[in-house]
Amino acid sequence: MPDRFAGKPQPWSSIGAFLPFDGGPRICIGAAFSMAEAQMVLAMLLERFEFTLESERKVMPITTFTTAPDREPKFRLEPTG
Repeated sequence: MPDRFAGKPQPWSSIGAFLPFDGGPRICIGAAFSMAEAQMVLAMLLERFEFTLESERKVMPITTFTTAPDREPKFRLEPTG
């Protein structure tokens, strides 16, 4: 029932917060696991590959609902050996 929020202040939308799993009493029960899993996957990728940008042009952050790059960066992955 989305109407229950009509006319009420929404502090989470005005502070620019990133809320991937929500919060409060109905928080996602897999939030902690998925964040730990994401860190492990990133660590394994960084261990096995060297990431470089294809272009020397800087990628600048822009703020929308979340932070995003100003353009889609192209990466080159090379195995570390």
